Amino acid sequence: MGRFRVPSLRNLAFTAPYFHDGSAASLTEVIEAYSNGGRKIEDGIYKGDGSKNPYKHAFISGFSISAADKINLINFLQSLSDTGFINNPAYQNPFSYDETKKK
Repeated sequence: MGRFRVPSLRNLAFTAPYFHDGSAASLTEVIEAYSNGGRKIEDGIYKGDGSKNPYKHAFISGFSISAADKINLINFLQSLSDTGFINNPAYQNPFSYDETKKK
């Protein structure tokens, strides 16, 4: 319960939304959640304070980060993106076309 495999940071800028459930739309939201020690969900069936979740790993305890450091962190994470790799046709989804329209 509460355990997820951590994905690679390579091409992170192209993989939004973030978290296992896609609940963070941006890297800024991800950094905010970790700096708070967990997400606070205001409504719905999962409403609550994630910083108090008993299944949360002890490493996620919250931290302080300045606005400048947050920008620098996001810029660093985005620098791990390889647009050449992403735009290479050899690595594109082979199923991205509609096979029902073949003649």
